[in-house]
Amino acid sequence: MQRFVYLPITKEMASESLSIARNHGLLPNDALIVATCRFYGIDTFNKDFKRIPWLKVVP
Repeated sequence: MQRFVYLPITKEMASESLSIARNHGLLPNDALIVATCRFYGIDTFNKDFKRIPWLKVVP
């Protein structure tokens, strides 16, 4: 049973993560996670990301 899926990170996602970090005051690793969620349409359980308006945080 596979529990984790490798999601490739594109140059566009890396670039977007820089602007996300600047605009939302996130650390680079967190911004890359947010960019990845946006690109792949993934929701998150991380309540630290509630300040990202377009990212759905699952309760």
